[in-house]
Amino acid sequence: MKEIHIIGSGFKGLKLASILSYKGKFKLYLYSNCDWFIFTPYIASMIYKKKFFYTSVKQFCKQRNIIFKKANIIEIKKNFIKTDKNIIKTKGEIIDCRNYTSRLLNPSVKSNYYKLGNDILKIIKCDKKKIVRGHNIHSFEI
Repeated sequence: MKEIHIIGSGFKGLKLASILSYKGKFKLYLYSNCDWFIFTPYIASMIYKKKFFYTSVKQFCKQRNIIFKKANIIEIKKNFIKTDKNIIKTKGEIIDCRNYTSRLLNPSVKSNYYKLGNDILKIIKCDKKKIVRGHNIHSFEI
């Protein structure tokens, strides 16, 4: 059975993992530094309503027989994945599906979903209105 290592649990990573798990021909691994996937297209309305659309990445993987590895990926080579804690040797394909998003509160800084979540909580807890500008799906105005 061929191994496939998917890096990233955003739209691309989860969609790819879902499709490949349905085929049932692969041993799948999903690497993410975040336990939760936040449905960002509705992010402005979620903040306004203080209700979030999210799913557990662990639960998603468990339901589809995908091996979930929580890790911060530092480097990817043909036959290994280097994390902040160790080096994982691989025998199959590595597909990098990470989203290189920007911080909500500072769009010039690269981010991940964990940092985006913290930005969202800061905005919710703040009494002042903030304007967040950018050019991607994570940018919005309140």
